[in-house]
Amino acid sequence: MTWRPRTIAYGDAPSQRVEVWAPRRAHHPPVALVHGGFWRLPHSRRTTWLLAIDLVRRGHPVANLGYRRVGEGGGFAETTNDVALALETASAAEGFAGQPLTLIGHSAGATLALWLASRATGTKPAGTASPGSAVSIAGVVSIAGVVSLGGLLDLDDAVARDLGTGAVDAFVSPEQRPSLSPIELPCPVPVLVVHSRDETVVPFDQAERYCERHPAQAELVAVTGSHRAMLVPRGPGWRRACSFVDGEVHPPSS
Repeated sequence: MTWRPRTIAYGDAPSQRVEVWAPRRAHHPPVALVHGGFWRLPHSRRTTWLLAIDLVRRGHPVANLGYRRVGEGGGFAETTNDVALALETASAAEGFAGQPLTLIGHSAGATLALWLASRATGTKPAGTASPGSAVSIAGVVSIAGVVSLGGLLDLDDAVARDLGTGAVDAFVSPEQRPSLSPIELPCPVPVLVVHSRDETVVPFDQAERYCERHPAQAELVAVTGSHRAMLVPRGPGWRRACSFVDGEVHPPSS
């Protein structure tokens, strides 16, 4: 088996690409990965390659979503539009068509993954400003669940603590922030929240508050280790995340 993915362009910018791995014998559900990096250069889909390769070895079709970041034409509207188009592109690829997929997002990629999940069901929080992307994926992409790996889950808190050194304000306006902040969004699918108590990039209490806000759908898995350790297979919580993707772990339901 080759570990070189097929790259599909969905736009003209170099980062508007989806990498797709299709194992010869796909015997597990498809997965889409969304990288983090506070939506800034130079962080790219390369950061999630090791996770992608491990998932392919386990028998999952995998899509690694690229998107424009701040500094190359990205921003709230542009980046959310990109990830919606990227996911729609991936859903039509070999091994994905007609199958519910699970999203795995790391750090600020989890913000985007949970935004995608809310959009795929056609829901958005009441009273919010523009929902961002003009692309509708409701009825086009079926999302089975989301895994947050050290996810940025509360954007108001991120601004108050200056997480990412101004990254949130550089990406999304205060008026649009509730339309992107996971803690403010509907939680229409099961969510596994893997978060380290040792976190210095995104504090652990963000994960706690998110799960308290969505007790019927979200399950918190507390681990130890660094923020970037979650990008390595066999890192903190990865085995649990893989079980969740396979449908073996179900967050509590009401």
